[in-house]
Amino acid sequence: MDIALRFAFYITRKASLILVVVFLAGLTFFATRDVANIYIVVNEGLEMRTSAILYQNIDNDFLRRFFSESFLHEDELLNNNIYEEYNIYDYRLRIRTRLFWVWPWSNRAGVFVDEVVSDIVGEPKSVEEGLISPPAWESGKKEIILKREQGRWQINSMKLIEPIELSEES
Repeated sequence: MDIALRFAFYITRKASLILVVVFLAGLTFFATRDVANIYIVVNEGLEMRTSAILYQNIDNDFLRRFFSESFLHEDELLNNNIYEEYNIYDYRLRIRTRLFWVWPWSNRAGVFVDEVVSDIVGEPKSVEEGLISPPAWESGKKEIILKREQGRWQINSMKLIEPIELSEES
């Protein structure tokens, strides 16, 4: 009887260990999938937003892939575009995503990014207005809040934490 009890305990211990390993592997897979999706949404979304604002060539239907409706309605630059009086020919965008983590069961995530838009090349559409060159972009460290709806991550809000001076850029 003692041997049967020890054998049952051995099997239970091994089965528990296998279940823990499978659980951790699944948790790692789903968390990594979400981190990768968020990274892509943040980088591609900020690139599309910058292009939509500076070139004025992307409509809100395309931006809905990356941004929530509330963000599109509340974004100051998208709704009151200070660059619409200019023909923008080129710009330089640098996005650096900081480390972040999201649990697989979470529907919200926060990401800190450094967004720097520099070297904006353009000219006024109309000479009469007395405009000379396009205004500088509000580059800075930003906190981006994402939400998951129907299995898709979307940028829900973006807040400037600290401006980045272009002279500090490396």
